[in-house]
Amino acid sequence: MTPPVSDPERRLRSQILGLVYPLELLLVFVLSSAFACGISPYAVFRTIALTVAGFLIIGLLLRLLLRDMHRAGIALLLVFLALASWPLGLQGGIVVIPAVVIAVLLDRLPRRRITWGQFSEAGSKFGAILLTLVLIQAGMSGQLGTAFADLSQGGGLAADNGPLVSPEQPDIYVIVIDGHARSDIMASQFGLDESGFLADLETRGFDVSADSHSNYPETALTFASMLNMAYLDQIPAIANVKSGDPASTGQYREVISRNAVFKLAHEKGYQTLATGSGFDQVSIRSGDVYLDGGQMNIFEATLARMTVVGDLIDTFAPSFAGDQMRGWVDSQLNEIAAIARTPWPRPRLVFGHVTAPHPPLVFGRDGEPLPLQFGVAYRFPFVGSADDPAEIARYRDQAAYVDSRTIQVVDSILANARRPAVIVLLSDHGSRMDHAGATSHSPEATCNFFAALTPGHPELFGQSPTPINLYPQLFNTYLGLNLTIRPDLRFNSTWEAPLDLHELPADTKP
Repeated sequence: MTPPVSDPERRLRSQILGLVYPLELLLVFVLSSAFACGISPYAVFRTIALTVAGFLIIGLLLRLLLRDMHRAGIALLLVFLALASWPLGLQGGIVVIPAVVIAVLLDRLPRRRITWGQFSEAGSKFGAILLTLVLIQAGMSGQLGTAFADLSQGGGLAADNGPLVSPEQPDIYVIVIDGHARSDIMASQFGLDESGFLADLETRGFDVSADSHSNYPETALTFASMLNMAYLDQIPAIANVKSGDPASTGQYREVISRNAVFKLAHEKGYQTLATGSGFDQVSIRSGDVYLDGGQMNIFEATLARMTVVGDLIDTFAPSFAGDQMRGWVDSQLNEIAAIARTPWPRPRLVFGHVTAPHPPLVFGRDGEPLPLQFGVAYRFPFVGSADDPAEIARYRDQAAYVDSRTIQVVDSILANARRPAVIVLLSDHGSRMDHAGATSHSPEATCNFFAALTPGHPELFGQSPTPINLYPQLFNTYLGLNLTIRPDLRFNSTWEAPLDLHELPADTKP
């Protein structure tokens, strides 16, 4: 028999419910946003912990001020509405101000049929229903199952000085320098002479391709294709993504994170390693090792920008946004160098994603920090940027800095190599900086950078490589496989519809 609930217990439970429903609505907001983005739960945990802790602190302070937990819950709900509607300005006030007036008037009524305690209880039930609906929808779309599978991401970096296994097999480093235009484009459109950078690479044994192209003009498209060694329409798991189904975002990330290249390399005895990028939609968390510098990720930044938090950061910590962006790039480069310094008996396949010289533009030519407002930190104004001399100069300087840091990373790999080291440096697309009024990507968007160090097999990729054949050629050459080499095609799309792809003619210039 269940013992009766005493009045003090009932009052305590009622008081607790005063804070429960605002927190439930907060979780609905965060989780629905996360599922809509199709990101790993590891990219959300910190957001949930910080927002829940912050709201609990605010709620308890409101409890001390108002001397009633139910009124504190109402006030906390109004705080949530104010934070969420802040970017809307006057339009947000249309929601918040009437809500405040109604709450005050109800509190002043001498007789109410519904008490604040009953309101809190009803609110908690409503919040629980909304949370359940969010989880049911995520389960039906497959996103919940994907999130649980994501909990088994790669571990940290560990050293093992044991004897080499298969010493004839090389370590394979593929380093993506995001948004780095091909060197001839760097010179003609941005005024950056990379002859010194190219000479440094050639001195170290690299072959630099003069007519390289990416198959697609955007990172996610290039990664999905390159890491599965197929064109997008040849990957069944993302057929609905290509058709524009918004519910399939998680499947898109799935084919990048759990890709065919890492699976095949693992089957052949390789340890697979990847560095985080802050953009979880294109991060590979499923390898043996996943390294993340811990900076604010794109999901956290988007939520902050959607609320008043971004403005508060700009006001009270004006260097925060730039520091986070610089931290991304520096940690990505440092993590690749750390992998090279850490011995391991098995051969390694390393995928390093360096999110520069892609905007935001936060480095000067010598690495000096440039100011950046949080409100624009994750907005990339590609269209029109080609008409802005200051933007062109910032991109040029950031590219020069990344070039110098890339040479340092290459030297670290070569200095610490215990077996032959294959190193491929490429960009996923060109700069994508376009003129005002552009509706489609310019052909320059697929003019990517490509340089390769292939011990024993000079000029393996020739002058016109594309990412889709990168791994098949490496695996065929160094592992004795017979993977399909596909035609080198280029696809373009509009800015508004990036998945509405059309093939560029073979003679398209540049």
